[in-house]
Amino acid sequence: MVKETIEECESHTKRKRFKLPRVAVAAIAICVLAGSGIGTTAAVKYFKTEAHCLKYPEERMKKVPKEKKDKYVEDLQEAPVDCDFYSREFTKKEDARMEVLTKKYESKKLYPKGSLLQIKSKKEVDPDKVCFLAKISTFYLPERKLTDEELLQVIDFYYTRDYSLNEQYDAHGAN
Repeated sequence: MVKETIEECESHTKRKRFKLPRVAVAAIAICVLAGSGIGTTAAVKYFKTEAHCLKYPEERMKKVPKEKKDKYVEDLQEAPVDCDFYSREFTKKEDARMEVLTKKYESKKLYPKGSLLQIKSKKEVDPDKVCFLAKISTFYLPERKLTDEELLQVIDFYYTRDYSLNEQYDAHGAN
């Protein structure tokens, strides 16, 4: 079922998207499994198997306020879609830079100075900034080449959202 959902997201033609990082796939998988009628325990077991491979910058994640972590989880659970979408595809150069920056992020050598702009409606999209609209799980990317800072903000968003979901599970356990 998870594979089918991922394949469906990959074949989605109305919105362009790029290959999701493992962290995003794991977060999406838990939502799909939990919301599809499969027991929460089974969904969380799958998620935990995927999440154990992730290299969270623990010190950074622990500094994220609880309210912000709760909001990430709430937004993820309320989104009517099963995967993230993008206003345009990342270029090959952006994908390559994303991989390099993810390794630096995981090794605690590089973090964004700011955070991803999260908006509440399409009217708030700033064409010069990377924006995220949670209610439809869509990233709006500027048409120009993205900076390392902007790519780091996307990476940080994914890791923080995933960590928040994982932490909530750890706190509540599989009921």
